[in-house]
Amino acid sequence: MKDLFLIHKEDGNIKWELSADRALIPIEQEKIFLNDLKLKINRQPNIFLTSGSGTYEVEHGDITLNTPVKITMEEATFKTNTVTWNKSDDFIFTDDDVQFSGRKFDITGIGLTAQLGKEQVRIMNNVKAVFYR
Repeated sequence: MKDLFLIHKEDGNIKWELSADRALIPIEQEKIFLNDLKLKINRQPNIFLTSGSGTYEVEHGDITLNTPVKITMEEATFKTNTVTWNKSDDFIFTDDDVQFSGRKFDITGIGLTAQLGKEQVRIMNNVKAVFYR
């Protein structure tokens, strides 16, 4: 399938939007395999995720993004190889190398967890940070 577009609404509000240039939907329809995808999570601030490929788990709504992954929110950008968004817990995580950059900082490390509802981001291991004035 070409040009897939999914919208998830709760209480009449659009919670997230997923688009992909190409999608493979197997007969059993447990997972949808996606290429060149974009995910917009509608919250303040909006969170934009892009990746070369990924999967959408139909039953739970979890989304896994694969190389390369870029997460943008306001003036900050995360880059990594894979990331999974657990929709029900509003939780993003990866075990891969991460780079977190903004106008006045660069942070690198291994592994990331982010609880979106609480706006908490944690880089798990080998954290190196540079802050600019």
